[in-house]
Amino acid sequence: MAQLEPEWLTERPEFDRVLERMRENGRLPEVRDFPAWKAERRDWFTSAEETIEEDWMLANGDHLRLLAQPLPDGGLRLIFEDRTEQVRLASARDTLLRVRAATFDNLFEVISVFASDGRLYLWNRRFSELWDLDEGWLAEHPRVDELVPAMAKRLVNPTAAAQVRESELSRARDKLQEAEKADTAKDYDLTRRRANEAAADAELASALARSRQVEQAANEQAQSIEALRDQIRQQGASNRPND
Repeated sequence: MAQLEPEWLTERPEFDRVLERMRENGRLPEVRDFPAWKAERRDWFTSAEETIEEDWMLANGDHLRLLAQPLPDGGLRLIFEDRTEQVRLASARDTLLRVRAATFDNLFEVISVFASDGRLYLWNRRFSELWDLDEGWLAEHPRVDELVPAMAKRLVNPTAAAQVRESELSRARDKLQEAEKADTAKDYDLTRRRANEAAADAELASALARSRQVEQAANEQAQSIEALRDQIRQQGASNRPND
């Protein structure tokens, strides 16, 4: 990682020479005053801090994380971690999110995307403007059951928001029926997909539930789905060829 030759290290070079060789090999960050920078790192040997951490961005784009630990006998332990790939992936992800957010904001349609746990994942500016929702609050990724009451204030008939719960519950029932039909036809891949989809819809309906009746119905659907999953696992085990 430091690109130092093993043969050269056997000569037990001094700390300053190690830094100079790393600089020659492009393994140190570029600084204006290298002698002063080197002197500051030399002071680590007598530092009162237990650990010193630094992030080094190298000229070739590599990213190193350095942990320095002064030792009781006057020595210094240096631990390097190559974080280049993590930094590049994080940068690519941030760029993708910015591009996606900009694309969403330029759409005429109102866009909102929810994760499997029922939390708001992505949205565009038109969504927050249409429903008069605070961007800071949306950035906390509220759940659907928190969003619906806030959105209901903009409806002509706020009580109609309850239809969302019934709709999700109805979708769960339909998916469960499709899963049962696929199971009868011994199409276990389709059965598994429909059962998973039904479980997600039932979970969302349960999160939205305000009344015991709706919540109970959602829980009953979830129990039926779990029973079907157990049946699929048992059939899969019985159909597996013996060794």
